[in-house]
Amino acid sequence: MSRIVHLALKVDDLERTAEFYRKVFGFVEVNTEKVRDHTSRHLSDGR
Repeated sequence: MSRIVHLALKVDDLERTAEFYRKVFGFVEVNTEKVRDHTSRHLSDGR
C-alpha cells in the first residue's frame, strides 16, 4: 500500500498545527529546530 512519506506545510500557528497532527493521526514530535528565518518541526507516525 502506498503512503505519504514527507509533507511540508507553512502555517501561522505551529503549536496548534502540531497538536492537530498528534491528536488526529497519532504523530509524535521527532525534532524542532530554528532554520534561518523559520522554525522547522518534524513529526512522525513512527514508521
